[in-house]
Amino acid sequence: MIKNTVTALFVMTLLLGLLAASLLGENHKIETLVNGYTNQLTVDNLPEACLPMQITATSHTREQCLNNNFILNVSLLEYFGVLESDFTVHVRREHFWIPFVVDTVNVSIALVSDNNADDVVFIKNLFQVNRMGGHWQVISMNINDERLKALVVFNQQNLDIEKYIKFNEDNVELKTQTLNLTRLTAKERYLIKFSTNKLLEYIAN
Repeated sequence: MIKNTVTALFVMTLLLGLLAASLLGENHKIETLVNGYTNQLTVDNLPEACLPMQITATSHTREQCLNNNFILNVSLLEYFGVLESDFTVHVRREHFWIPFVVDTVNVSIALVSDNNADDVVFIKNLFQVNRMGGHWQVISMNINDERLKALVVFNQQNLDIEKYIKFNEDNVELKTQTLNLTRLTAKERYLIKFSTNKLLEYIAN
């Protein structure tokens, strides 16, 4: 009897341990996903899945969505003071995912300058992640931070997305520009990279 009880307790402990390890693994996948998505959001790349921002209209073409994502990215770099420095993405889940209890997980991020790694300030609940079809997906972005929201609005109003290249359905207009590389601002450099990447995507498709 005692032997059976010990065996049952051992099996139960083993199962609970496996369950805990599985849950920890799934929750770690959330952080890995958001880290990868945030890195993909940088203007050196165009995100495969473009998420609409709630601060703007919800109906977008891919170009409009990419433009808004670019504005958000520049605003994030500006928010964290890393427009002109290398940085590391820090990701933090705001709660633990438990099957059948929590469907959506809010995730906060921080972009930390490699020159000042001790100063970590998160933008809370920027990304919402959900488990769909057995896989984690970033489903939305909420811009609730007032300073970030102000930066997004400012950059929407003051950055000329079509300064270098203008896209019109089947036509692309390359605007005549003389680039003085010593006078380009950080934002202008990012805009040139973004416009070039968008042009390459248009040509490929």
